[in-house]
Amino acid sequence: MPNLDDREPGDRLTDKLSGASISSLDARDARQTLFLYFSYYTLHGPIICPPALKAKYKAKLGTFANGKNEHFEPKRAGMVESLDQSVGRILEKPDELGIADHTLVIMTGDKDQSTGGLKGFKGGSHEEGVREPLIVRWPGRTAPGSTCDELFIRTDFTRRSWRWLGCPQGRTRTKMASVSCSC
Repeated sequence: MPNLDDREPGDRLTDKLSGASISSLDARDARQTLFLYFSYYTLHGPIICPPALKAKYKAKLGTFANGKNEHFEPKRAGMVESLDQSVGRILEKPDELGIADHTLVIMTGDKDQSTGGLKGFKGGSHEEGVREPLIVRWPGRTAPGSTCDELFIRTDFTRRSWRWLGCPQGRTRTKMASVSCSC
């Protein structure tokens, strides 16, 4: 992503990616369709978070009944909250620009190291190894708080998103960048 070389000591990649994405939304030509895609590297390491968030979750660590929880990592918890704040900044931008009603937001995540009671781990063929979160925000099309049991895999992303946007279906050799869809 361009413009990330202006970092300062202490800058966090999550904040820089969010800021660059928000700048892209601000600078867009309102007459053009915009496709914004980026991936956070958050939680893959190094695990860093703002000192205040680390302190917040370190204080919570002492609230466990036995005084410790070997699976609770204050830095990781702070990093998750920092990521949540960054995603919130991006989700607020279409509202601020008045384009939320025709903005499709798809958020998915990587599998975590925690199995949540399921058998297996990331990369395995058990349910934990293949299940990933997927959140869709599309005002007027998806109801807030609704759920869907349909399976989704990232390799389906292009085909399904084209269908959602009303684009032509079927095999084509047309490059994605040259296809215009009415939304």
